Parts: sequence; structure tokens; C-alpha cells
Amino acid sequence: TGLEGVNDVILTVDEEGADREAAAALEPFGVDSATYRADQPSVVLMETGSGKMRSMFPLMGMLLIFIGFISIFMTMMRLVQNDSRFIGVLMSLGYRRSEIVRSYMAMAMAIVVVASVAGSLLALLMTQGIVAAGSSLYMELDIVLPFDPAPFLLGTAITAVMVAFSVLLPVLLITRSSVRAALEYRPRT
Repeated sequence: TGLEGVNDVILTVDEEGADREAAAALEPFGVDSATYRADQPSVVLMETGSGKMRSMFPLMGMLLIFIGFISIFMTMMRLVQNDSRFIGVLMSLGYRRSEIVRSYMAMAMAIVVVASVAGSLLALLMTQGIVAAGSSLYMELDIVLPFDPAPFLLGTAITAVMVAFSVLLPVLLITRSSVRAALEYRPRT
């Protein structure tokens, strides 16, 4: 019995059913139980955790996008309403509504650029934190994340659409009014 004092034996087998044959062959040496990889608690825990993360992260992302949309919309609505007199002055000076809308949309695109860069950096930091936490739990695992720009591009596109819509709607509401109505608007405190 050359296996005295050995607590665990790890076998890697390639053929179907060879794992059970190996466990049966080790019985004369005092091996009284075998745990298969699919039943290993760490494997089950990782699969359960990754399944929860796969379903939870998109929902959290959509919730954060919705909250961002509402906050940007409310901020821009207040900003455009407060700028209503200036918009009225610009319209009375001969500026076309499309030029005014374009200037506010330029500000929206600046918001998109800043939000996309900040969001991508925060996502990378969060991912690195999750990887660091996972590798501290399982020292033997080398977690390698492939380069995949698709989520960042998708997030940037969704951010651009949401910001553009939340900026465009209040600007269109104010510029649709007459010059007189825009000049007479008094913002509420």
C-alpha cells in the first residue's frame, strides 16, 4: 500500500466510464469514496454563481440605464426650460430651430462620450474585481478573460440613444413653442 497518508487522488480520464473503473481499481487501497468533477462542491458553486450572474447583470444594467435616462431627461428638461428665454432670444434673432436643437445635441454627444469612457472603465474595474475575488477563492484557477468589445459597443450605443432621446425631447418641446411663449416663460424654483 503505497497510498498511506494520501487524502486525495486526482485522476484525469478521457474515456467514457473510465472514471468509475479507476475508482473501482483503487478500492483495494482503502479508497472509500469518489467525488466526480460534476459533483464537486466548488464546481456546483461556480456554476450556480455564474448562472445567477448571467441572469442578474443584464437586468441590473437595464435598471441602471433606465435610472440614467430618467435623471438625464429630468436634468435636461429643467435646463432647457431655464434656457427658454435664451432660446426665444436666439429664435427672434433669426436662428433656426434646427440650429438650436443641433447645439443641444452636441452637448448630448459630449455626455455620451464621457459616460461611455467612464462606464467602460468602471466595467473593466468591476470585472477585474470579480476575477480577483474568484481567483482568491480558487488559487489553482487561472481566470483569463478574452477581449470582447461587443458589450462595450452595445452599452455605448444604448447610452447614445437614451441620452439623445432624453435631450432631444425637451429641446423639441421648447423650440416648438412660439418666440413669444419662449420669451415669456418663467421657470419655477
